Amino acid sequence: MLLEAGNENIKEEKQLKEFTSQCYISLTSLGVKSGTPGQPFAVDLQLKDLLENTLKSSKVKSPEIKDFFQKVLKSVQADIDRDRYEEGGEAW
Repeated sequence: MLLEAGNENIKEEKQLKEFTSQCYISLTSLGVKSGTPGQPFAVDLQLKDLLENTLKSSKVKSPEIKDFFQKVLKSVQADIDRDRYEEGGEAW
């Protein structure tokens, strides 16, 4: 849906900001996560792979949507890094 919206060139900047904001929240707030302490969550690794593959594909035509995916990827990578370096991590 996001790729389709980006390819259809949402004209209203306010509309695009609201849409990408809601998508960002949905992608980065995936609910309860559990896993091995000190290891990244599997869902974060899967999302990272999905985002990287999407960015590498020719599906992303809009610069705004490409920028959006890069911001989400940066956030997911920060979560992965934090999970790897956190001492005494706990399953939530």
